[in-house]
Amino acid sequence: MTTGVVAAALLDALNNVSTVDQSSAVNYLPAVQTQNTCLLIPPMRQQSVYGWRTLGAGTTPQWESHRYFCEFWIKYRGNDSELVTRVRTVLDEVPAKLMADQTLGGTVTTIGWTEDGEEIDVRVRTNVDNELLLVGDARYLRVTVEVPVIVTL
Repeated sequence: MTTGVVAAALLDALNNVSTVDQSSAVNYLPAVQTQNTCLLIPPMRQQSVYGWRTLGAGTTPQWESHRYFCEFWIKYRGNDSELVTRVRTVLDEVPAKLMADQTLGGTVTTIGWTEDGEEIDVRVRTNVDNELLLVGDARYLRVTVEVPVIVTL
């Protein structure tokens, strides 16, 4: 399994969050055309663990566990309360969408993290930046959602 395939499945699962009007798994900075929220899934900060149950020449991992950092760049349009509402929409909708399809359309075994291939930690973490970020001449508030996945090979 390539990590790009999982990133594309995450993009499919999350690009229909009600405030998202643009999304990409190959770009990093939000495109200036976004009027609401741009969803980006860059490889930066991604974490991966590969596990083998047997060792030897030519053996392949029996499972993989990855943490993806999905970034929702919410454009500030001059209205603080409207910005807060859109941030809360992302915080409410994203975990619900992930739990509604925990295999991302059959791409992964499950949402979750494992270090040993046995114990599974099913937590989706969110983080909201504490200040607006300036990109070009537009300001954004970034919400990062850490999504762990497990792939059994």
